[in-house]
Amino acid sequence: MRFITLLFSIIMGITNTITKNDVGKVPELPTEAVIHKHNDTSTEGTVYNTQEKLIAAMGLGWNSGNCMEMPNGEYGWNQPVLQKELFVKIKELGFDTIRIPMSWNFHVSKAPDYTIKPERLKRVRQVVDQALEAGLVVIINSHHDNSMYTPTPENAENAVNFVGKIWAQIAEEFKDYDNNLIFESMNEPIIKGSEHEWWIADNCKECEDKIEVIARANQAFVTAVRNAGGRNDSRYLILKGVCPTPGSAVKQFGTLPEDTADNRLLIGVQEYCPNELCLFDDMSVNEYNDYVQDLLTERFDSLYETFVKKGIHVVYCEMGITNKNNPDDRYEWAKFHVSETKKRGIACVIWDNGNTHPGGESFGIVNKHNGELFNASISAYNGYMEGIGKDHLVRDIEK
Repeated sequence: MRFITLLFSIIMGITNTITKNDVGKVPELPTEAVIHKHNDTSTEGTVYNTQEKLIAAMGLGWNSGNCMEMPNGEYGWNQPVLQKELFVKIKELGFDTIRIPMSWNFHVSKAPDYTIKPERLKRVRQVVDQALEAGLVVIINSHHDNSMYTPTPENAENAVNFVGKIWAQIAEEFKDYDNNLIFESMNEPIIKGSEHEWWIADNCKECEDKIEVIARANQAFVTAVRNAGGRNDSRYLILKGVCPTPGSAVKQFGTLPEDTADNRLLIGVQEYCPNELCLFDDMSVNEYNDYVQDLLTERFDSLYETFVKKGIHVVYCEMGITNKNNPDDRYEWAKFHVSETKKRGIACVIWDNGNTHPGGESFGIVNKHNGELFNASISAYNGYMEGIGKDHLVRDIEK
């Protein structure tokens, strides 16, 4: 999600009366590694031999937004500490994948080593274990680490080094884990305040430079994971580009990083399309119509023709439609987005920041405190579930 979410979420943490203030305590960390069916090397574990099988297994995903990616621990944005009970609830609600955004630069030593604190790795491993044991496919990433991999020529060497160093350590920690654990390289590596902060222009030197930096960082990511050995040799990896909208992704990934694994690289995108309806504050723009449907279809077709048709599948790592007191429009948007991407072999992971107050960036679907659906978002949830083809619809909506 855009970094503006930081300020917005702090404000909403004060004003949103739906979300409780009690956030819980970080569970006691295991003193020994937990062994389960997804990291037990005495068995084959879960293996997806093709990208098509992986995408099918991923089904519909959900983001634990504003939790593990916070700069000030797991408490700062009024979301609860992640617990195993929530992951069980997420699976029961019909989701098959969870993306757990993770920050790292607040938990590392100084350059050039960028050594991750052992307590951070233990906590991340605990959360991943609990999500896997709940039956979910798990994605972890590098989120809100933009200050480390800002894609300018001046920061290029540091960006490549940071990405390579942290993923070498993460991959080592999880080298025994099977294909149900996916790594995502970065999240929105932008140049804050630049003219092309959120888009890529043709014949733009700044844009060309930042694409080159992120391409090098993605190569460092792939190389670090494969070099860690173990089951990392066949792990699926999601590549993210500068401003990872579908249109920008199409411009950036003419070639993929070199990889010792065969057909294990996916493209990650994210977009709230169109922004005026799905993201911004203007409450008067609240209608799902033919224009919106045509715009989405254009995006989906472009991703299919550029990537999926060539065997490179795509994951919407973030997507969603904000609450503008327009339940029917949210239902139609959600159903269309998920059903049409599914037809094209593209997986979707819904963004959920826990906010349901009407207006911009109000993406709360599941109350993370109790695992129940927010009443304000039941219509959107129903659209998502109908779109993916699951009979998890909630019929009685409390007014």
